[in-house]
Amino acid sequence: MKGSCGSGFTLIELVIVLLVIGILGTIAYPTYIESVRKSKRASAKIALLEIANLQERFFIENNSYSDNLNTNSCQVAYPSVTPDTFYDLTITPVPNTTNLDGSGANCIVNTAATGYTVTATAIGTQVADTGCATFHLDSQNQKSSTGGGTNCW
Repeated sequence: MKGSCGSGFTLIELVIVLLVIGILGTIAYPTYIESVRKSKRASAKIALLEIANLQERFFIENNSYSDNLNTNSCQVAYPSVTPDTFYDLTITPVPNTTNLDGSGANCIVNTAATGYTVTATAIGTQVADTGCATFHLDSQNQKSSTGGGTNCW
């Protein structure tokens, strides 16, 4: 009688392969998740810089920053969220007072706004990114973040 030649994997070989895959998975998955969070942060930073660019353009034309609170033709319409909807965007003029510009066009311009702060706050699944929960950019190009992260910007 011929002996049978094993042409497959033994149980021990399968267990070792599964163990190696499990170890690699526990190391690679958190790194992957952190990379995804960083890429989502990039969209918030891009949106803040685009709004700052629009604010500076508005300032050149009107000698005032836009407060985005008015819907007339004198204000610039800014997005309220990033294109990927992971960050909520807000603008805070410094100081926040409005006056008629006197042109008779019923145009409200924030003549006292000498600056602004744009904030991106994490929403949706990005809330889990507690290291960089919010980003701030002001008219002096000062960048900051909250949440305790050291490498947010």
